[in-house]
Amino acid sequence: MTGKYTAHQLAMELGVSDSTVSRALSGKGRIGDERSREIVKIARERGLIPSSAVQKRTGNIGIVLPVDAWDGAAFFLECMEGIVNSLVLGGYDILLCMAAENDIKPVKRLVESKKADAYIMLRALEEDKQIKYLSSIGKPCVLIGSCDMDVAQIDSNHISSGRDLTMYLLTHGLKNIVYLGGKSTYVVNQARLRGYFEAYERLGMTCNRKMVFQDIITTGQIQYIVEEFRVKQVDCVLCGDDLICSRVLQALMLNGLRVPEDMAVASLNNSSFLDHYTPQITAVEISAKDLGTAAGQQIVKMLKGKENNSRHLLSYNLLLRGSTRGK
Repeated sequence: MTGKYTAHQLAMELGVSDSTVSRALSGKGRIGDERSREIVKIARERGLIPSSAVQKRTGNIGIVLPVDAWDGAAFFLECMEGIVNSLVLGGYDILLCMAAENDIKPVKRLVESKKADAYIMLRALEEDKQIKYLSSIGKPCVLIGSCDMDVAQIDSNHISSGRDLTMYLLTHGLKNIVYLGGKSTYVVNQARLRGYFEAYERLGMTCNRKMVFQDIITTGQIQYIVEEFRVKQVDCVLCGDDLICSRVLQALMLNGLRVPEDMAVASLNNSSFLDHYTPQITAVEISAKDLGTAAGQQIVKMLKGKENNSRHLLSYNLLLRGSTRGK
C-alpha cells in the first residue's frame, strides 16, 4: 500500500461505511462501544490517528466528577488534592466536568471541545455509560475505581478489606452485626459487601441477610434503622463508608446509645469526616490522596507512552480503635 492511509481505506478494510468511521474517530453519533474501539485501534495502528505521545497537546486533563461529589466531600477533596499535585508536577492543568450518573452529555461536550489530552474519572457504576464512552474515544483515561472495561484503573482491594474488617469483628465477640451500605449500583459498594459475606463463609458462620441494608442514603433511613437496634439486639454496626458512619454516630447519640458500651461501630472507609468522634472509629484506611496521586501519575505516564491501561491496587490498613472495644 503506497501513499497516505485514508479514512476511506479504513472503511473498506473493515467493511463499514465512511460515515461510520468518521463517527467513531470523532466520538460522535451512535456506534457500538466495541465496534468504535476496534475502529479507533486499527486507525491508530495504520497511522490515521497519531499516538497520544505525538498528538498536539492542550496541556489540560479533564476530571469527571459526580454531581453529588460533595455528599462525600472528604474522599473527593482528598482525591482531588492528589490529582492536582501530581498533574501540576507533570506540567498539566485541569478541567472539571460535573456529570450526573450515566449522563454522558457533559462528558461528550468536554471531549468534543478538544480541550483535554486525557481524562480521569472518580467513580464507577456497575453499568457506566461515561466510562464506556471514554474508553471508546482513543485517548488516555484513568478510573479511580474498578470496572471490566478497557481503561486504566487505580483502586484498592475492597473485597479483601471488607472481609478482613468483618472477620476482625466476628472473632472479637461481635456476633449480631448490622451492615449499612451505600448505593448498590456503585462497584466499590458491591465489592465491600462481597467481602462482608466472604468473612462469614471463611469462618463457617451463617450471615443473617435480614441484617444487611443497602442503598442507605438519607439520615432518615439511618435514624429509622437505629431505632430498631434495641429490639433486634444488635451489638455492632458496620458502615459501608465514612459518610454513613458519621450519620450512624449522630443517630446513636440521639437515641441515647453509647459507643462502644451499647453499640460497637466500624467503617469500611476512613476519612477526616470521622476524625472528631470520641472514641476513635475502627475503620479501613485507604488514602484518597494517594489514589488521586497515583491516577495523576498514571495519566502523565500514558501521555508519554510509558504506561498502558493497567490496573494498580493500593494497599489498605485496618485501624483498630476504641469504637469496637470494651463491650
